[in-house]
Amino acid sequence: MNEMMKTCGCNDGEGCGQVFRAGDSMAGHDLRRQDWLMAVRFAVAAGLAFAGWMFGEGWEGVACYAAAYVVAGGHVMAAAARNVLRGRVFDENFLMTVASLGAFYLGEYAEGVAIMLFYLVGEHLQERSVAKSKQSISSLMQLRPDTARVRDAEGHTREVPAAEAVPGDCLLVHPGERVPVDGVVLEGVSSLDTSSLTGESLPREVSVGDEVLSGCVNLSGVLAVRVRKRWEDSTAARVLEIVQASAERKTKLENLITRISSWYTPCVVAAACLLAVLFPLLGDVSWAEGLRRGVILLVISCPCALVLSIPLTFCAAIGRASRLGILFKGSAFVDALNRVRMVAFDKTGTLTEGDFEVSEVRAWPPFSRKDILFVAASLEAVSPHPIARSIVRAWSGSRELERVEDGKVVAGKGVCGMLKGRFVMVGKASWLQEAGVVLQADDKEDGSVVVELAVDGVYAGRIKLADRMRGAAPAVVDFLRGAGCELAVLTGDTVVAGQYVARRLRIPTFHTNLLPDAKVSCLELFQRRLGGKGYVAFVGDGMNDAPVLTRADIGIAMGGLGSDVAMEAADVVLMANDLSKLPIAFGLAQHARRLVRQNIWLIAGVKGVVLAMGVLGVATTWEAVFADVGVSILASLNALRGFARFG
Repeated sequence: MNEMMKTCGCNDGEGCGQVFRAGDSMAGHDLRRQDWLMAVRFAVAAGLAFAGWMFGEGWEGVACYAAAYVVAGGHVMAAAARNVLRGRVFDENFLMTVASLGAFYLGEYAEGVAIMLFYLVGEHLQERSVAKSKQSISSLMQLRPDTARVRDAEGHTREVPAAEAVPGDCLLVHPGERVPVDGVVLEGVSSLDTSSLTGESLPREVSVGDEVLSGCVNLSGVLAVRVRKRWEDSTAARVLEIVQASAERKTKLENLITRISSWYTPCVVAAACLLAVLFPLLGDVSWAEGLRRGVILLVISCPCALVLSIPLTFCAAIGRASRLGILFKGSAFVDALNRVRMVAFDKTGTLTEGDFEVSEVRAWPPFSRKDILFVAASLEAVSPHPIARSIVRAWSGSRELERVEDGKVVAGKGVCGMLKGRFVMVGKASWLQEAGVVLQADDKEDGSVVVELAVDGVYAGRIKLADRMRGAAPAVVDFLRGAGCELAVLTGDTVVAGQYVARRLRIPTFHTNLLPDAKVSCLELFQRRLGGKGYVAFVGDGMNDAPVLTRADIGIAMGGLGSDVAMEAADVVLMANDLSKLPIAFGLAQHARRLVRQNIWLIAGVKGVVLAMGVLGVATTWEAVFADVGVSILASLNALRGFARFG
């Protein structure tokens, strides 16, 4: 963004780039102070110009016009001079200075002052527009508390900078305070406001053992929190880093304008000089008229409207998204969503809740259903998989689970080990069949996750687990289908489970029994099929899908709150575990593209018409000023329009 502003000339604290520097924000009192300064400067310059008009063409009038010119445009002339000394001759400040001095040379004092006066107003309004677009982003800076209360072993507390809290420290978080760093609740019960991270309005209840994330506001009780991560590794720090760095990852259109701007201004100056010389030499035009047309060309041709309005639109989109718990890692990914032609979903935890519950237990003699659940829970206790945790949670018997010897988790297949001297396998049917186990047929295929169990190579029973469909899934799929996207499901689950979900959502393409590398292969197949005519997006949970999230043209991670893997692998992070945020992300991208196109047509149309009029000698300097400053203001205001309706 800053590079783009330099090509426009606004790189010294003046002009359109002033408040676009990463991490900057303009407080309300600073804005009000700038408003007053601009109003005073405008009033003084306008008053002096009016006095000059009253005095007429005498020296008093010229002196008043000159004073008005210095008040309105002295900072522009100073910036142009500094840039010339630094070797950056051709910028917006230079264009405005040459054009206004040219008007003075022609004796059009009022027009010369008007160029600087309206440029002053336009410059200020553009800065206000940029500041407004950054309000959502700059408000994220509040996520970072300055201090943390550390409680020592004797119970004494002291305040330290939040950045000095280290893993293992015990922090006290009082009501109304933000959680300084990521941690786990040791004592207390409270509610946390997570809206600044997730965009969710409902508080989250936490108690002992629950994870709490930096940036959340404690609403009620005092919490004692054990630090899990340093500040620089915490969730709030990562969010701030992503949002602040997003301005550096520009769209193709922004990069194109940056390249064009480097040679555009010198060409405009050369064209103005040729116009001022050739018309008097080749036509029935005076030198003064030729110079006037050259001045008009300089005023009209300033590229600031385009250079500002396009990044401003994407900045507004990213800012609004961040307030809704959607993190774009750059404007390039906002724009890229508009090119998505296929969306592939993970199933478990994305299209479904991912919170499994045991729905059925079947046993074959000599085992009972209670035996099957006990043995399976004992083995699954060694696995971190969500299905394993659900089976362990389902065991409610009085007996404590047995300790498994030589327990082994086989990725994507199941768990095996020795239990009371007998070899037990719990996992997928295909895995047990590979080991020579003869399975019993399942007479009811309902899309449930099926875990088979064998003892000493003999089939013993099965456990079925149900995973509820997300309530938002049908609406999200219908939205994407209506947007013209092809849809697919890529899952490591069984054919029956994958087919069940795909059919319920009317998704024609589904691939099942996929390990992570197989998901990547399927995604690459989709990309080759599109042949560069669109992007393939993948939506996953961010924890188990890092390889495919990274390989996708657009990786979208759900439930990324607190997940380092999601933050690193995905291009777009839905901080809350809420699939309904996906259409909002697409809607923001579509709205941003629509505004960019409107601004390009507006700027090109108005400037093209006035430029043609200026070359033909029909346009006045006043019209040229509107074609530059007026259109810049309109484009900037349009760039911010309509984002508030999302969410």
